Amino acid sequence: MLIKNCVSLSLLCLSSCASIVSQSEYPVTINSSPEGATFVIKNQAGQEVETGVTPKQVTLTTKAGFFDGETYAVRFDKLGYKSEFAVLDTHLDDWFFGNILFGATMGSFIIDPLTGAMWELPEESSVSLVPE
Repeated sequence: MLIKNCVSLSLLCLSSCASIVSQSEYPVTINSSPEGATFVIKNQAGQEVETGVTPKQVTLTTKAGFFDGETYAVRFDKLGYKSEFAVLDTHLDDWFFGNILFGATMGSFIIDPLTGAMWELPEESSVSLVPE
């Protein structure tokens, strides 16, 4: 009985709502109007993380560092159109606040910030290209 209670208490202390319910990588659809634009996605460190042609679904990570959500810059190019830029920015996942409500301090201050599960990304990035 004592072992069962210790295991239950350990799991409760180590639990983390956002890590359990959410993820640290998200599928994001990259769109343009008109379609067929090439795009380059760079993270906040300036590293190229994805390229392709619209429409395309990519998988992006939410974590840039401990307690730091990632921000992405997306550049769109298409012959005959002006280059366009968009920003994909993370925001706090609502499930992160579940840790605070349920008293899971390990989840709030260690697990979710470490895994990036405290952040989420939008489902889509889309721009309308302007003819030159």
